[in-house]
Amino acid sequence: MGFPEGYRDAFKLFFVFDRVDAKSIQYVCANTTAASVEPGQPFPYGSVLVFETWRPLEDAQGNVTKDANGHLVRASLNTIFAMRKEQGFGTDYKDLRSGEWEYVAYRPDRTHQTPPERTASCASCHLAAAGQQNDFVFRTKLFFTPDRYGQSDPTGPGEVGISRVSYQPGTFTVKAGTPVTWRNSTIDDTPHTVTANDRSFDSGVLEPGKEFTYTFATLGTYAYTCSLHPNQMRGTIRVTE
Repeated sequence: MGFPEGYRDAFKLFFVFDRVDAKSIQYVCANTTAASVEPGQPFPYGSVLVFETWRPLEDAQGNVTKDANGHLVRASLNTIFAMRKEQGFGTDYKDLRSGEWEYVAYRPDRTHQTPPERTASCASCHLAAAGQQNDFVFRTKLFFTPDRYGQSDPTGPGEVGISRVSYQPGTFTVKAGTPVTWRNSTIDDTPHTVTANDRSFDSGVLEPGKEFTYTFATLGTYAYTCSLHPNQMRGTIRVTE
């Protein structure tokens, strides 16, 4: 599909999402065709979406810097992901085809981070985690909010947030006997689970806004996934004395 030339000037902002815990900014824009999509409707042919990931500005102590509105400040661009929908696209992905979309990822210098011949991994992720019901796009309510801005939910002691197909934080350390609560954000319309690899705990399906609590009594390291999106979502709980 090639590099989306001129997207910074010609495309429309879709949304900005600050991952405060991961020190990451997700900046998503769309061409005019993609920006015309209505809630719940598939994207028209000719749609192009560009997803930039940024490292935020930090102070001398490594704390993220926020602007007057409480938003993270973009400092350095990490990756430029692009996806395009056209009739007949995606056939080379074979069993991993996610509709009629094709994908590519670039570094800031426009060299390939993920060249076209290796983007089956991108197709697979969109197939499994976004799904046909969302036209294989990681949709969020932020598409249709006035400010098109969101931020990862603040988490307190013993809490793990779930949003943007990730656990936040991905690795969490607690003392034995401490309850841990996972909360699925309402920013996305995506259900998830918290399922231990050894099946020692399982939340069942957590719809947006729902939570699950489990108390870890035994020392050790517990790996877990979302059973609905096992290839995209992995987390670890470390239980210490």
